Parts: sequence; C-alpha cells; structure tokens
Amino acid sequence: MATATMHLTDYNESERADYMVVVAAMASHGGLTSEELMVIRELCMRYVLGPDARGRVMAASNTPPHDLEHTIKHLGHTRLKHSLFVDICVMGFVHGSPNPAALVEIQHIADLLGLSKPEVDAVEKLAALLSPANQKPASEPQVEKALETIEQAGVPHGAIALSATLMSLHNDEHAPVKEALSARHAKTR
Repeated sequence: MATATMHLTDYNESERADYMVVVAAMASHGGLTSEELMVIRELCMRYVLGPDARGRVMAASNTPPHDLEHTIKHLGHTRLKHSLFVDICVMGFVHGSPNPAALVEIQHIADLLGLSKPEVDAVEKLAALLSPANQKPASEPQVEKALETIEQAGVPHGAIALSATLMSLHNDEHAPVKEALSARHAKTR
C-alpha cells in the first residue's frame, strides 16, 4: 500500500481508537458542545470504530482518560505518531498562534511521541499556515514549500493525508468540524 493512499482505517481498531481518544480528549478540554460531539461521533463512524471503541472515544471527549499520556506514548511507537501530531497542531493553531500554555502542551505531546525538533517545527509551521484565522488562505506554492519542509524534517508525506482534523477542516462535506473546533477554541482563549 502506498503511503500517500493510507487512511486511518488501514490500521488496527485498537490503534484507531487510541488515536481518536487522544484527538477527542485534546479537542474537548473538559466538555464539548452538541455540534462538537456530533463531529466526534462522525469521525468515529468514518474510522469504523466498534461500539466499545466509540464508547472510549466519547468518554474521552468528556473527561480525558487517566492514562492519556500512556496512550500518547504508545502511539509514539506506531506509524500514526506524525498524523496525531498534525491533528494536535491543527487544533492548537485553529485561531492562529496558540497561547503559551497551549505551546507547552503541544511540546509535551511532541516529547511523548518522540518527535525531533525539526519535525515539530515543520508541522507547527504547516498548522499555522493552514489556520482558518489567517486573513487570506495559504497559496499553493506556500503549502508546497511547507510540505517540502515537512518531508525534509523526516515526517512522512502520508501523515498529512491521514490527519483526521485536516481532512475534516478542509473538506466542504465536513464543514461542521471547522465550525465546531473554531467555536470550542474561541471559548478557551
């Protein structure tokens, strides 16, 4: 299977569930609106999570699990670590530059995943470039340059394609994800 065509459903259900648990926990920070819960449910269905796995994800969207750091460390030993970090950065940069506390949290997650400084810097730059808070959308050459930088840093190009939030944020069919994340992050700023 070519990396560029990989999809989260190409991984076992346990890894998919862990991935979505982390995304849901990081998106929620203690609670989600009805619209945000709908988005999380939709992503669970898209990633073909069974009832038990969906239950774990929905529980994490309300209260992060006590073993969240362990789950993140575990994902750091999988091929999903870069995609997960892309998701974390996209959520963190949804309104532009994150506040200092959010930057510390992003770096802590990068450390748990075992990412290098060049990988972290490259993904953060892409997330900032794609932020809906930008006055005008990034141009194709800007995105191409950012993707080049990501690949040079050692982040597989397919990690971007696997990103749950990026896929949802930039796909008209999934516009509610963008609105839900934007509304949630506006409340936490």
